[in-house]
Amino acid sequence: MLLSPEKAQAVTLACCYLHNFLRRKSRRFIIQGTVDWEDENGSVHGGSWRDLQIEIHGLQAKQRRNASEKAKDTRDLFRRYFCTKGSVPWQR
Repeated sequence: MLLSPEKAQAVTLACCYLHNFLRRKSRRFIIQGTVDWEDENGSVHGGSWRDLQIEIHGLQAKQRRNASEKAKDTRDLFRRYFCTKGSVPWQR
């Protein structure tokens, strides 16, 4: 994506908020032990993702152009959350 620094910052913040929302709302979003974590002494422990032997492939274009009902419902759930109690001062 080619974005101005201000837009890139806004997109990054939106991704962080979405990530945090999903971590709070869904226990299946990130399985415990998958990501790195820090203990009470400040020591960082590597998550299981570091042991994965997978190859990352580019995204392929899909033929389908219309969102499914489930996707629309999910979009509306996020919209309601981020336009009410999940809103932040800079988006108002």
